[in-house]
Amino acid sequence: MVGPELEGRAGRGPEGKAKTRAVKLAAFFTQTVTDQEGHPLRDPNSTTYLANFLCSDEFGPLARRAALHRGMAQAGQLIYLGDGAAWVWEMARACFASATQILDSYHASPHGVALAKAIYADAGSAQNRGGAMEGPDL
Repeated sequence: MVGPELEGRAGRGPEGKAKTRAVKLAAFFTQTVTDQEGHPLRDPNSTTYLANFLCSDEFGPLARRAALHRGMAQAGQLIYLGDGAAWVWEMARACFASATQILDSYHASPHGVALAKAIYADAGSAQNRGGAMEGPDL
């Protein structure tokens, strides 16, 4: 980030000055059909993206408005996919309360490995089972 974009922002480092800013990103889309195996398919041209540097308290209502514009009020089922950050789930609670909340596979996979290690005494079996929990087929 360039200096002017960081002015007045607190940072986490020892000097207390921000060196970066987190971008917030949301994608909204519909799925009304399935493939031959019954897997949902994203509707063509149905995706809306929203990205900015707002704080989460401001981004949540903006995301909700974008979702309503995309047709959220008419949806039969809402899914909220997040990365596990506390602010992400607070936004889900406050702005998308009726949505089913799902942790994305990238952030969930280390927990699958840890679970497998707790269940299987043999390290090789645990790694094989835990690794099976990774990837897009979770």
